[in-house]
Amino acid sequence: MPSADSDAAGLAFSLRNAVVAVLCLFAVRLGAGWARGILEGDYVLGFAGLLLVLGPVLWLLARVRAAYF
Repeated sequence: MPSADSDAAGLAFSLRNAVVAVLCLFAVRLGAGWARGILEGDYVLGFAGLLLVLGPVLWLLARVRAAYF
């Protein structure tokens, strides 16, 4: 049985994190597809994809560093 002083604030925080994680994974997957353009000679799209891959990864590493170190 849940405690009397529990609220839904923890649930909202978890849901927000889940939505952000799914959006970041989508951006990384899309960027990885675009980054193949570097190998195919489409350098503009390839470098845009590379930035799209590195952006969420670096943001996530910064969040983990701030939370645990």
